[in-house]
Amino acid sequence: MAKLGEGDPRWLVEIRPDGKNVNNWHWAETDVLSYAKHVIPTVLDDLILWEEEGKGKCGITEVKSVEGEATVNIRKGKTIFFYEIAVKTAWKGEWSGEEGSGELILPYISEENGDDKHEVQVTCTSSNASSELKRLILSHGVPVVLKQIGLFLKEMKREFTVKKDANGTPTTPTEGATSTPTTTPTSTPIAPHTAPTPTPTPTTTESSSSSKTTKPSFTTKTLKITQNIHAPKEIIYNLLINPDRLSHVTQSRVELNPKVGGTLSMFGGSVVGEFVTLEAPTKIVQKWRNQSWPKDHFSTVTFVISDGKVEQTQTGVPSDDYERKEDGRNRNIWERV
Repeated sequence: MAKLGEGDPRWLVEIRPDGKNVNNWHWAETDVLSYAKHVIPTVLDDLILWEEEGKGKCGITEVKSVEGEATVNIRKGKTIFFYEIAVKTAWKGEWSGEEGSGELILPYISEENGDDKHEVQVTCTSSNASSELKRLILSHGVPVVLKQIGLFLKEMKREFTVKKDANGTPTTPTEGATSTPTTTPTSTPIAPHTAPTPTPTPTTTESSSSSKTTKPSFTTKTLKITQNIHAPKEIIYNLLINPDRLSHVTQSRVELNPKVGGTLSMFGGSVVGEFVTLEAPTKIVQKWRNQSWPKDHFSTVTFVISDGKVEQTQTGVPSDDYERKEDGRNRNIWERV
């Protein structure tokens, strides 16, 4: 085999201008956080959160910060999005002749949440008007904000998803992409946004699952991960049932009730489920459901723990979500331990 810099110059054994990731088959990653920092303010700035004639109105006056990470990954011609974005905004308004203000924060915009199930936090200054406006924002303004974030995510995916030419050959995700979004902020309240039911795409997989209703069946896969951890099994076991420790690792809100039948919520509520089996310190079985999955569908997650190692098996992962879960589980949990 030729070495770098040696051999026939026609061979691609050096970095050359004509070198190309043919059909986007090999793993490639593009940082799109700068795109998010540009687009999110355009969909949130001057957004009206609540307005009622004769009583008052309030809206977002400034997007203070957009932080986190956002990448587009290409693997075998498929586009995989990873993003964990925190947005902080300022709001101001008037209620019954009094002014109020505060902050509206989205601490965890993630692919785990779907497009419109993100946590929204609202704070206010200490005044009667601010307290009343906060209540109105939570009831009327939050759906407006989630609608706009959903538009941003839809636009981002439209811009960076791998396109195909007339022959069906994938092109790079940035070909034809523009730096200015086609989505613009709305100046009036938007009706509450309801996420559409995902439409599964059947593929050849290891197993299949279907609902008990007349909805289309969808296929599932089994995800297996073996991770070496330099710690005794007792510490690994406690990490997986301790909400404070797991929250620190995942850098997101985690709620756990570690008993058989106890509920669990991770990644800011995007993953929910319950504990099925607890055999300290060697085995944990849980039911997991991602909010973006088909209604009422749960996967089964089994952790087999030994000194220095944990084996994770997750059955029932929808096929169209498999690659995202495979890479996301490593990136969001095990690589951070």
